[in-house]
Amino acid sequence: MKVNKRQAGFTIMELVVALGVMGILMAIASKAFNDTSMAESHRLQTDIDKIAAQTVKYAAGGVFTGVSINVLCTDKYLNTDVCGTGDGAGANPWAGNYSVVASGTNRFLVTVTDVPTNVGPQIAKYYSKTARSVNYVPGTKALTLIFGT
Repeated sequence: MKVNKRQAGFTIMELVVALGVMGILMAIASKAFNDTSMAESHRLQTDIDKIAAQTVKYAAGGVFTGVSINVLCTDKYLNTDVCGTGDGAGANPWAGNYSVVASGTNRFLVTVTDVPTNVGPQIAKYYSKTARSVNYVPGTKALTLIFGT
């Protein structure tokens, strides 16, 4: 009597194909994640640009005394995308806050909280040529920009 001993399990070829398919799926998932992160970074840049432009518009004479995110939102200089509930709280792409305060009479400070550590340095570098000062602190995830003369 002849017994056919057939081993159960994967062949090397089946294993290679399975790993290849998993690699392709991981590459697609990684690309989608990076696209999302880039979209959120772009939205943050757009929001900061809006805040800076509308703050300058608010202080038509170049005097920023009394400016705040609340004033900009209440006076309709900014829309709900940036204002959130009216005070900039939870309005950035990562549910962090926006704030604007005068820094002397001819400068203003924009602060963004909860900026991820993979995004903060990129945004800081982007604004290093246009803002008077830029600071990102990874430990607190806070991005601070100073605009004005």
